[in-house]
Amino acid sequence: MSRIPAPAGIRVECCGIRNLALSARSLLHDRRAPTCRESAALARRQDVTPMNKVVPAAAFAAALSIAGVASAEAPSWYVQANSVAGFDSNLPATPARAGKAGWGLSGEAGRDFGNGWRADAEVLYLDSGNRYGQGGRTSLTGGFVNGYYNFNHGHAWQPFVGGGVGVAGIRSIGESDTNFAWQVKAGLDHPFTDRLIGEVAYRYIGVPDAHAGIEPDAFHGPYHSSAATVGLRFRF
Repeated sequence: MSRIPAPAGIRVECCGIRNLALSARSLLHDRRAPTCRESAALARRQDVTPMNKVVPAAAFAAALSIAGVASAEAPSWYVQANSVAGFDSNLPATPARAGKAGWGLSGEAGRDFGNGWRADAEVLYLDSGNRYGQGGRTSLTGGFVNGYYNFNHGHAWQPFVGGGVGVAGIRSIGESDTNFAWQVKAGLDHPFTDRLIGEVAYRYIGVPDAHAGIEPDAFHGPYHSSAATVGLRFRF
């Protein structure tokens, strides 16, 4: 778009007013009053501001910030692998089968919705030795559908809570039962990169109605176990 030049009379009048103001400022500071040419040059220098440098830099920084937020909040699919350390498990039986410290593995595949919420399907295996009674081992193999919410989403440290429902098979001293199962989780996520995220968490697993076998090997009643997990999540 072309500029429309101001009438010569207006330019002269503006120049005269500005030159008069600059001359008055110089006299107040006991300095020689500048000539008209000097006043015009000084006015041109004062009109030049660093905005021509500041504005592009600010726009560039804002673009980077918006791109970073968009990347951090973009929905994505993910897979996750966990190492599980079980403790404080219990399966009612005669005598009771309290579990020793055990071990386990789990794998998850799901969707991060980009707003703190995510959901996945998980397969879990947990095994521990029986501390009392007839010895042997008790194991759980389950499948769960989980939901989570990450607080402080998009930051370096993200506490989360979650829970899930599914089915789980309990096997102990040759007897087994498959029944409804549930779990709750709480933990902390830490993104190493945009794609790789580390996780430490606690979970509590319950199978409310586990019954199988006949005495003396029968078990009956709710199974429960606590576990600590360390995992890595990879986002696509």
